[in-house]
Amino acid sequence: MAIAHGVRAIEVIQREAPHLDAAAEVREIGRLIAEVMAGPMGDLRAGSLEDYVEHAARKRIGFVVEPDRVSSWDHAKLLPAG
Repeated sequence: MAIAHGVRAIEVIQREAPHLDAAAEVREIGRLIAEVMAGPMGDLRAGSLEDYVEHAARKRIGFVVEPDRVSSWDHAKLLPAG
């Protein structure tokens, strides 16, 4: 379950997730996350971003989650109208 400041919805994923510790797999996960957060790796920041991903991947493991079941809801719907 992930909860962040100001988030009104919760999503629960039920699944066992094998971990990946091969360096190439962890780097690829890092690159995908970096692209979502900072834009495509082909832009001007790509060199320093690629360096960061490479450095960070050395001390990380990754998880691949393929959910069997996802439950989500929005707590705002529980508030009375008005």
